Amino acid sequence: MKMNIKLNVIALLAIPILLCAQDNFGIRKVGQLFDTWSSAYEVILDGEHAFVATRFTGLRIVDVSDPDNLQQVGVLDLKEDIENIYQMDTLLFSPGSGSWQGISVINIADPTSPERTTILPITIVRSMFIRDTIAFIGRYTRPNQFEIRFSIYNFSNFEEPELIGYMETPIVSDLIVVHESLAYLYQRGLGLMIVDISDYTNPVEVSRFEFETRIASMRYSDGIIYLASWYEGLFIVDVNDPEQPELLSTYRPEESIKDIAITDTLAYVK
Repeated sequence: MKMNIKLNVIALLAIPILLCAQDNFGIRKVGQLFDTWSSAYEVILDGEHAFVATRFTGLRIVDVSDPDNLQQVGVLDLKEDIENIYQMDTLLFSPGSGSWQGISVINIADPTSPERTTILPITIVRSMFIRDTIAFIGRYTRPNQFEIRFSIYNFSNFEEPELIGYMETPIVSDLIVVHESLAYLYQRGLGLMIVDISDYTNPVEVSRFEFETRIASMRYSDGIIYLASWYEGLFIVDVNDPEQPELLSTYRPEESIKDIAITDTLAYVK
């Protein structure tokens, strides 16, 4: 079912605290766009354009150069669910939702005419993180007898991705964040796994921070992992010592927290 979805652009003014609980304090809406999208599931901002994964209604590209007058300039209907998108230069990678078909590679060099160029034979992908030309992927590996892996690929020749290394994990990683020589994997029911990726060919588990709360999104900033957990709120974990991650604090507002963005000493939640 298609629904009228609204894409809002807000101006974030100076908020001199880490988390601001007051509604609309220092925030004003400067533009919006209504369209018949099934969802605005994920948004990537790149220069003057926003790339929006809208699930059943494909990829939508919006010109945000004038926040008062947002304009949709490009559409790509993949005829499949598109929830998550990951950017590498002028390419977007979309693994779909539990797709057996692989990862769609979308050329966005011309935002008005996005094009799927190929489908990578990497199937049943649950999570990704791309740094430079290296892709970190949480996935199942076999259609019948599942193996669960955290895999590292070289995407420099994206049409023929090269598997560099992998490690088996007890369950699939729902979220991946990478910083320097460490990868942080969220695994539902088990918690946070920290992995040493200094040698891409041989990723090694460093430690775990166990918890059962289901997490919607995860961010890293200055030695801290922020975990957004819907109505359970926000969990803040100190990972400065990767061998001994420690819960610093929690924040539980009346509303659920589905996502978080970190800038300097501020956290913006939705």
